[in-house]
Amino acid sequence: MLIIQKLISNFFLSPMFFIAFLMFLVIFFYEFKKSTIRKIVLFLAIITYFLSIEPVKDLFVKRLENKYSPISESNLRNGDFYILLGAGIYDNAPSSLGRRGIPSEIATGRLVEVTRLYHKYPKKIIVSGGIVISGNISESKVYKNYLEDLGVKSEDIIEESRSRTTEENAKYSMEIAKNMNFKKGILVTSATHMPRAKRTFDKFGLEIVAAPTAYLSGYKHYDFMSFMPRYSNLEIIYRTIWEYIGALYYKMRGV
Repeated sequence: MLIIQKLISNFFLSPMFFIAFLMFLVIFFYEFKKSTIRKIVLFLAIITYFLSIEPVKDLFVKRLENKYSPISESNLRNGDFYILLGAGIYDNAPSSLGRRGIPSEIATGRLVEVTRLYHKYPKKIIVSGGIVISGNISESKVYKNYLEDLGVKSEDIIEESRSRTTEENAKYSMEIAKNMNFKKGILVTSATHMPRAKRTFDKFGLEIVAAPTAYLSGYKHYDFMSFMPRYSNLEIIYRTIWEYIGALYYKMRGV
């Protein structure tokens, strides 16, 4: 019964419904001998299917995520400070405890990880993220509020509120780190973002250790449901492609 429920929900609430519609169009245009249109629609149906299943999503994601391993105990113990990179906020969203704004879903994973590491080995945290496009509160301010609510001491949080890109995250965070005579930083960001972020931070002269988090790969054995199309897989592939493009752009600019 559970499998039937999952099949029904996956059909109507996933790309499967869209794929079925495209296949209907293939049959329709076949009757009218519209061969070119039929081939285009069939191609779209096939591409949509493969880009929305878990094994293909993992192929895209793991090449980025496997670049750096989770941080070791010795590197965690020997680092001078943490660097938390921003990943968006909802600045007008309702929030409890009188706070203003909430972190995005991606940022929440990063916040949880840096808090977990902090409680194991307390250090200063440079929270990096400004007002990216519009709004009137910085990412760093929203994250600082959340870190305090999660038990991080206010005096251990250093806001960097000017940056709007990964390159600016590195530039302005490293300025703060050098002014405070830090030598070894622990960089906390999503595993898919880490290759581009680590490469950018390494350009600024301090030793940086990767602490990837918020993994998107399933890291499991695939079953029947893994080959059912899902919109979430399409979204993850879109974000991953964005990282590949960003890495290529930074490389072309020598960043």
